Amino acid sequence: MTVISSHPRLAVPMTQIPEKPKKRLKKGQIKEKLPPPVISFNIYTANQNCFFIKGLHVGRARMMVHIRKITPPERDPNSGEKDIILSYEYKVLIIRKRRWVDMIFDCVMALVAILTAFSLGLSTEQEVLKMQCKKPAPIIIAFVSQFLIMPLLSLGISKMTGLNDDLGLSLLYVACTPGGGMGFVLVSVMRGDIPVSVTLNFFTIIFTLGTAPLWIFVLGRFFHSAPDSDFLVALYNIELWLAAIVISYFIGMAIRRCRPGVADAILNWLIKPLLLLFCILFFTLGIYINMYMFEFVRTEVLVAAALLPFCGYLVSGVLSLISKQPGVYCKTIGTEMTVFNCMLVLVIIRFSFEQPDADIAAAMPIWVMFLTPTPFLFVFLLTILHKCIGKKCEKRREKKYRHFSIMSSLVNITQVSTISSPKQHEGETEHIDSDDMDKLENLMDGKRNCRNSRDRTTTL
Repeated sequence: MTVISSHPRLAVPMTQIPEKPKKRLKKGQIKEKLPPPVISFNIYTANQNCFFIKGLHVGRARMMVHIRKITPPERDPNSGEKDIILSYEYKVLIIRKRRWVDMIFDCVMALVAILTAFSLGLSTEQEVLKMQCKKPAPIIIAFVSQFLIMPLLSLGISKMTGLNDDLGLSLLYVACTPGGGMGFVLVSVMRGDIPVSVTLNFFTIIFTLGTAPLWIFVLGRFFHSAPDSDFLVALYNIELWLAAIVISYFIGMAIRRCRPGVADAILNWLIKPLLLLFCILFFTLGIYINMYMFEFVRTEVLVAAALLPFCGYLVSGVLSLISKQPGVYCKTIGTEMTVFNCMLVLVIIRFSFEQPDADIAAAMPIWVMFLTPTPFLFVFLLTILHKCIGKKCEKRREKKYRHFSIMSSLVNITQVSTISSPKQHEGETEHIDSDDMDKLENLMDGKRNCRNSRDRTTTL
């Protein structure tokens, strides 16, 4: 009998009971190599024959079992395919053991998503919304790029990079759920337009409540292979979480309108410390809990997670330039279109999908969150390169002008000396008085000042 694993990085067959992996390697100890993906052994009708499967990573694998007929006892069990009597294919699910810290992490992420929406509501003033609604160009650009183009782009990215169904559906969830507090923070850091950012966040939360379930229902059928009942349950959970976000946002807006002092106090003394604490916990304890995502990282996952925010930044920038928006508006719109509500997507996936689908799909929003600064880093590098090239060109231009001014000064000195010096007589030496020297220096200063003023006029 021969047992072959279709995904040796996920699970491998073994003839003996697999040992538990060691938690820590001793100093100087080499990490064990992966066991072979194929095992072969003889089976007899009078004995019980079995094999074991060792799971290496969360996911799905297939075990193909081939039973071959061996006539002579000394014949090799690895014979040709013509001796195969029976063939079976078994689907194997490798599931991570659920711990109490995982449930705590999921609940904390849900609380962070709700608190973020609540803090955005506390920062929103109705007068600012009314003022920005009179100039609806940024709102139209955001709606077109976020809710019409980005879901289709996510479908194209997932098919182009070859993501599996779980990761492709997770990328679609991320693209259909823009917004979040990270965009507001980045706009503040990059000195963008705060009123435009507040207005875009308001309309993003409102539009997501209707567009996200619609796009997932339409495009999600390209990915999911589960029955329709499970898919409808996932849509129901999405709508519930989006409704919770909208309710918390409007509660914050009501507090800001009725009690502005209370809203400022809640922001400064409650929300900001809690969000800072949760961010520290996410980048420390959260990474430790979800370490399985970093053990086996696929290239297509990183490429797709980096392309999604980059495409959002590029699409919004092109639309802003076409509509001839100011530079500050372009910066603000591009920043808001780059950020997605990955915390909310992570919570929706963990509470809607079954294992191992939840653990597989949860990797995408986390990687998108980590790779969101990619377009900003790219723009920063381009800005530095542009400044370096500009400085180099300016130095070459100054060097050229300096060489030209030196040569013209030498020519002028020669001409002035020739004109001002008297004819020499035989046996007499040439003499230049101090008055002539002063006149020569004044003449040179006048010519230099005229040349400098001419250069300034040319530059202006």
